[in-house]
Amino acid sequence: MPLGLFTNKFSPKKGAPRKTPSLSNLNLDSTQKDAEFGIDYGPIKLKLGSNEILFDGGEWISGK
Repeated sequence: MPLGLFTNKFSPKKGAPRKTPSLSNLNLDSTQKDAEFGIDYGPIKLKLGSNEILFDGGEWISGK
């Protein structure tokens, strides 16, 4: 009895290796660093229910 009938002939090809992004921040300019690391995030606002306060100049200011 031939053993060729019971062998698995399916063999998928290997995929291409994935390209990894550069983890070095040495080659970024200042605008890219701000966007990448979240340095430019704007004013801090806190909203609880219908009340809103804003952190500005080192003080919390209630919203209107």
